[in-house]
Amino acid sequence: MNILITGTSSGIGKALAQKYLAAGHTVFGISRRNTWKSSNFKWISANLTGNDILISDIITSRITTDIQLDRI
Repeated sequence: MNILITGTSSGIGKALAQKYLAAGHTVFGISRRNTWKSSNFKWISANLTGNDILISDIITSRITTDIQLDRI
């Protein structure tokens, strides 16, 4: 399963990424910094602190392969 999670460098986002990676899923993580070494983790660099940020814009501009996300 392909899963998109925001805030994967710490806190709840990191805990969720660990859970899904341990279960064998591919995680697309959006964060300011990459703290992962897993081959099933695909990092999307983004700073989400601005007021005009849309997750859909980040996804369409940063993911260059055709994937189907099962969970967002």
